[in-house]
Amino acid sequence: MSWLAGGLLLTERVPGEDGVRFFESGAALVWNVLAVVAVLVVVVLVLLDDRPRLTLDETGITVRGLVRGRTVRWDRLLPGGPAAPAGKTAATLVLSEQPRTPAGRPVPRSLAVGPVHVDAVFLAGSVRHYVAYPERRSAIGTTPELASLRATVAGTPDV
Repeated sequence: MSWLAGGLLLTERVPGEDGVRFFESGAALVWNVLAVVAVLVVVVLVLLDDRPRLTLDETGITVRGLVRGRTVRWDRLLPGGPAAPAGKTAATLVLSEQPRTPAGRPVPRSLAVGPVHVDAVFLAGSVRHYVAYPERRSAIGTTPELASLRATVAGTPDV
């Protein structure tokens, strides 16, 4: 970001030399100061925005990146998936959405989870669980549900 901001600054050639300097007269000086302030504001806003972020809630899975976000609704996902990612695919969760038409094929949706630093195996197990048991979605985010989910994904379902 700072490298790109350098292109916003107005410069002039130093007379009789091969160098450049900041253009320091009138409106150009104001423009240079505003460019530096604008870059600092953008950097602070990005740092304070707490992105990237992955959220599970009653409606679905949301991954918000630095620029855009993507939500996949629970009711669009097919039961039985996704498979636990491994190796080079650990940064991407491949979900299967319902086809647009009844006779259509499932639509694969890639969800980039690498930047949010989550355990992709646990996330895949969580998605399978909430697709299979929609009645549990309303408890997402509660401490008892997290304990239950951990037990279920680990292979020892709660009673």
